[in-house]
Amino acid sequence: MANVFVFNASSVSLMFSINNGAYIEVTGTSSTFGWVPFPPAEQPPFVNQINPPQGYLGLGDNQLTMYPQSSGSGDSATVSLHIPTKMTVTSIQLYFV
Repeated sequence: MANVFVFNASSVSLMFSINNGAYIEVTGTSSTFGWVPFPPAEQPPFVNQINPPQGYLGLGDNQLTMYPQSSGSGDSATVSLHIPTKMTVTSIQLYFV
C-alpha cells in the first residue's frame, strides 16, 4: 500500500475531504516554526484500485474538497486529482497552499 502525505503550506488551517470521506484538519504554518508545512494528525489512506471507498485516495479520478477552517464549509472548493492507472504508486505528497 502506498503512503499519502498531506501538507499545508498556508498560514490558514484547512479542512479537506477525499472522495466524500470525513473531513480532516490540516493546521496552517506559522513564522514560529519557520513556515514549515504541517501534516495532519492522521494521513489519508491510499488503495491501488480504481473507484476507492470514501475517504481513500486511489487510482483514476479522485475528488478533493477543502475549505478554510475559520470560514466553514460554505467556502468549500472541489478539485479533481487524476492518478494514472498504469502507474505503480509508492508515495504521494499533496501540498495545499
